[in-house]
Amino acid sequence: MQGVVTGGNNEIAIGDVVEANVLSVKTFSNAVGIGKTGTMTDRTEDTASSSSSVDGTTLKLVASEGYRDGTNDKVTITDADFLAANIKNGVTIFGLLGTFPAPSIYNLLAWGLNTNGQLGDGTTTLRTSPVFIDTNAWQDITCGYKHSLAIKGNYTLWAWGLNSHGELGDGGVTDRHSPVQIGTSTWKSITGGENHSLAILSNDTLWSWGRNNSGQLGDGGVTWTATTDPIQIGSSTWKFVKAGANHSLGIYNDDTLWTWGFNEKGQLGDGTTTDRHSPVQIGSSTWKLITGGDRHSLAILSNDTLWAWGYNWRGQLGDGGTTDRHTPVQVGSSTWKTISSGDNYSIGILSDDTLWAWGYNSYGQLGDGGVTYRLSPVQVGSSTWKAILAGSNHSLGILNDDTLWTWGRNTSGQLGDGTTTSPVTVPVQVGSSTWKTAIGGENFSLGVTLEIV
Repeated sequence: MQGVVTGGNNEIAIGDVVEANVLSVKTFSNAVGIGKTGTMTDRTEDTASSSSSVDGTTLKLVASEGYRDGTNDKVTITDADFLAANIKNGVTIFGLLGTFPAPSIYNLLAWGLNTNGQLGDGTTTLRTSPVFIDTNAWQDITCGYKHSLAIKGNYTLWAWGLNSHGELGDGGVTDRHSPVQIGTSTWKSITGGENHSLAILSNDTLWSWGRNNSGQLGDGGVTWTATTDPIQIGSSTWKFVKAGANHSLGIYNDDTLWTWGFNEKGQLGDGTTTDRHSPVQIGSSTWKLITGGDRHSLAILSNDTLWAWGYNWRGQLGDGGTTDRHTPVQVGSSTWKTISSGDNYSIGILSDDTLWAWGYNSYGQLGDGGVTYRLSPVQVGSSTWKAILAGSNHSLGILNDDTLWTWGRNTSGQLGDGTTTSPVTVPVQVGSSTWKTAIGGENFSLGVTLEIV
């Protein structure tokens, strides 16, 4: 959609690009949101400035009189909160027109158990279908057992739900039923365990908070007192971090693997069953991806092979047996794209985009149509998949067409199909939306849709 506006308006819908010779070349430099006024600074050498204001879903850009340099350039909006607040059903542009790149604005939805406000909808009401929480340029979402964390488009950290061990990181131990901002830092990634949380700052340093009874925070100590604010773990730089129930795993920027915390079943992979209160390196290989279950761990090597270790009660390691492993063992010879782990089961996507699952299956969480546990990976259907995420005993997957499917335990509506029918042993579609991501906690789920509401 193109045109020059001198007094009329055009609707800027998601995906549309509008180009014109603007009256003066401007770029937003201040945060602008509902009911706020910000300024645009001139990108040329002159000193012209223009005002902007927001009225409902209408953005008004008014160029100062007398500044017409005739430059064909772009007006860009860089403030993610502004985008989230206003580009929903389209934004009307008055007076000044430029190029508006399609923003990445998504809906955050939640469903399932809500006893501690972990859904973030301001209540403690159980929801059997997805309910709207917020719209933003969400960068990352994660669940602990009964708490939730998310990174917004401006890379700020938000948390809600259970907080009895300080797992929200807001300085207290009071549950939160709606998202609250955690400090003012900017973050790259987050992960939640049973009662602890870990995150990587924008400078690649690692921080943790919450329960630390087994050293799962990685700060060198053990305490039964809640750690209610993020604390830095060493000075190394990290690429990826993942929380198991009470243990933690991370990959350095040099791709080496490190683990710490609870180690009763060898889930740290260091050859022992001794808890570790600080990160310890596991071998010398280089790794691409990690995940932690209740007391087992999985990782994908740099050559895309799958390895597993820890508790193997119901075959969750996938090595064909039920013997615990205290060091990584290879699972078959296939190559893998992604993996996820629940309490005592595992699920992953092969390099050919097919879905495979193994381990505990009493709730149908493997999705193979039965409730029999599997000692080795079994294929789930014949569809091709983009993403897979495991909750405690339920699974969520996104097909290559961006539709969301769920299966497994559903006693609290965590599958989002509008019922509490359980178990559900094969994938069922959740609505008709298209999805960016989804993730499960203990009997609840979060997801981000691609549509704007």
